[in-house]
Amino acid sequence: MNDASAAPSNTTASDDPAGDVIEQKAVRLAKRERLIEKRSDAAGGAFPVSVPVTHAISALRAEYGELEPDTQTGVIAGIAGRVVFSRNTGKLCFASLQAGDGSRIQAMVSLAAVGEESLAEWKELVDLGDHVFVKGEVISSRRGELSIMVTEWQIASKAILPLPNVYAELSEESRVRSRFLDLIVRDRARETVVARAKVNQSLRDTFAGHGFLEVETPMLQVQHGGASARPFITHSNAFDTELYLRIAPELYLKRAVVGGIERVFEINRNFRNEGADSTHSPEFAMLEAYQAYTDYNGIADLTQELIQNAAVAVSGSTRVTWADGTEYDLGGQWDRISMYGSLSDAAGREITPETPFEDLVALAGAEGVEVPPHPIHGKLVEELWEHFVKPGLTRPTFVMDFPSTRARSCASTVPSRASWRSGTCTCAASSWPPATPSSSTRSSSGSASSSRPSSPPRAMSRRCASTRSSCARSSTACPRPAAWAWASTGCSWRSRVSASARRSSSLSSSSRTAVLTSRCPVAGRTPTRAAARERASPG
Repeated sequence: MNDASAAPSNTTASDDPAGDVIEQKAVRLAKRERLIEKRSDAAGGAFPVSVPVTHAISALRAEYGELEPDTQTGVIAGIAGRVVFSRNTGKLCFASLQAGDGSRIQAMVSLAAVGEESLAEWKELVDLGDHVFVKGEVISSRRGELSIMVTEWQIASKAILPLPNVYAELSEESRVRSRFLDLIVRDRARETVVARAKVNQSLRDTFAGHGFLEVETPMLQVQHGGASARPFITHSNAFDTELYLRIAPELYLKRAVVGGIERVFEINRNFRNEGADSTHSPEFAMLEAYQAYTDYNGIADLTQELIQNAAVAVSGSTRVTWADGTEYDLGGQWDRISMYGSLSDAAGREITPETPFEDLVALAGAEGVEVPPHPIHGKLVEELWEHFVKPGLTRPTFVMDFPSTRARSCASTVPSRASWRSGTCTCAASSWPPATPSSSTRSSSGSASSSRPSSPPRAMSRRCASTRSSCARSSTACPRPAAWAWASTGCSWRSRVSASARRSSSLSSSSRTAVLTSRCPVAGRTPTRAAARERASPG
């Protein structure tokens, strides 16, 4: 048990009225002035330039965390951390210091070790939230708590505002508006940041192992493209022209393929001026990759390896734990099924691209599947597939050969040109990968309001089709690239994000849907001005 955690003496402000917070701020400002008056040089005061740290708290925990109670090591260490607990008694004061990674150690400030004046200053000047440097012997207390018996100490950075109540959960609004507080008081927030960094590094390592090059494409564009979304518009003073913030990196990556970079990827920021809620941010992260001379089976192999390697990087194995505590195994060879074939098996009757539309409507009515307004054949097939097949998928599964009306920009299968070589990866009956609430991820940071539609409205589909038909082909031939996109808040118009895809996962805070296509629109196409105006128009 932590000796300092029994009864924190400092008042916190989580539930205090605003006036009390202002009063605490005034008291802390007065303490800061005392520190500055006492020593105003760069090595002292309220914010010294540096402090003589010799050990990390996590390193001491790793080496001496199993000490027997009331043990002395003889090791002198200098450490620094934020005061998150404090208990001041007569001749002995306790404080818990927390490092940036969340590891903690107890500081024991005694009259015998530091003297009367220094102990009195500790009681008067040190508050919750302050960064403090302490130096002394590494010991374990009578209760077995790893501690520093302080012989000298110094304020490393004086906190002006009080910390929130560490005993209570922060509200979602507080977490979103004050991410720094969330990182201070909640272990899961810090773990999410670390996991995201490990995932990104694993993705880059896997791509590098397959000969992919990472590039950076323009974020400010004279003509937005690569997706159907309302862009943010800004103005360039230098060129006296309107520019658009990137909504997708697709077109520039395909131009890289045209130029001869046969394996290319980018982890980038995209901006879409649409709805926002706790799982959708107008600014979000996306990974998109292109590979020449392969098909959707090659991209499926790559996708599986990317996700499995990321799981190992975060969890140490392909077994990951969802936010609700459910364990999930991403290992082994993932199944690959055809949308029409799997639907036929589940429905007990053959369903093909040639099945009459009236038969599909009758089957939907018999099963209680809602028929969307103004339906098309491929859309209804998808709805029936989600009703019959998707709930029964318990392992990562590649669903391939979507209806041509749902993947217009992909190469057709043989012999049926009504079924196209495209697909999504489905895990535990939801599109891969599930996202953590936050990373933001909402791109790693959050917001609130109305959400984006889970599937594109009819008008959006029409805009996509018209954009494609009004593209001008590049005069330069290029290999047909296979594409892989991984977006934190959605994907291209041809792939549907189901509501169940929003389930939380501890694996990644930034990711939402993996989209697999064997061939996207020909690289290097440039939308015409009419198409750009149509995409930019509201509605």
